[in-house]
Amino acid sequence: MAKDKTGLGAGDLFRRTEPSQPQAEQPQAEDRVKARGVGLKLSEWAELDAWAAGMGIKTHALLLFAIRDFMRRWRAGEVKTETRTLPRL
Repeated sequence: MAKDKTGLGAGDLFRRTEPSQPQAEQPQAEDRVKARGVGLKLSEWAELDAWAAGMGIKTHALLLFAIRDFMRRWRAGEVKTETRTLPRL
């Protein structure tokens, strides 16, 4: 068996490590960023890429703006929605 050159024993591998300096207060869980994927058609991605390039920004920045703008308008009641029941075929 190979010798352990790390200097850590088996019990040390999973021990809790404490930061050497106090950390700044962490943001609230609801304010942290969590990335999620968005499934779009290739043609839709191409259109978004073209819009972003035309504005001189990255596609990611365009997506952030679009989603946050929609959320702002939704909260303000500016987005009208309609629900209806579709007949079963």
